[in-house]
Amino acid sequence: MQVTRFYRIQDRTLFARGMPWIGEFTDGVVRTDECKICGAARLWPTSVMRARLDPNRGTQWPDMIGDGHLVWLFIASGRFVEALREEDIRVELGGRIGFTAPAPKRLSLADAPAYHWMDPERHRAAKMDYAASGFVGVERCASCGRQSYDIKASRSDQSPQVFDYDTSSGLDLFTTDMGMGFYCTERVLECATKHRLTNVAFWPVEGARWLSQ
Repeated sequence: MQVTRFYRIQDRTLFARGMPWIGEFTDGVVRTDECKICGAARLWPTSVMRARLDPNRGTQWPDMIGDGHLVWLFIASGRFVEALREEDIRVELGGRIGFTAPAPKRLSLADAPAYHWMDPERHRAAKMDYAASGFVGVERCASCGRQSYDIKASRSDQSPQVFDYDTSSGLDLFTTDMGMGFYCTERVLECATKHRLTNVAFWPVEGARWLSQ
């Protein structure tokens, strides 16, 4: 029986030259009400958003773009989305992202491709094994579902990521119950390679060296 390989997937802007970076969202971000139990509130994207790019970064438009505002947001170009769908990989979009002037000197907003953010909740397909993945003291608010853990005691950045993946979900691009980070099967890596998608990084969940596009 063939074993499914899993990867952490995100943009590789911090490791690549010429990639633009979202410095802030000027429209389309809402703040939820504070939870009556834990007191937490969160920023959440809407279906139509506008972003301002870092003026000092960017010479080309990539297929994944990094974000310093809602750092967990998975933002992909229309070309990325169409490539996945061409390979029968399910995609659940949350909304569209446009850009507000000014742009970096070597980029034209008129040439910007369509960008979309992936809905992490509709891509949920796995439950994290907290202990095996290095998380300590994980707690979930019974009211809003917010996850928290002991950051100092945890070693999640040094441990393999272990989770129970729901094969019946039909999701090759997916999130877990531990935050909004995206993971994927090897089908997504193969798709990115075949279609030459740019600025995409893959980390095997076993903790081996990362791969990039």
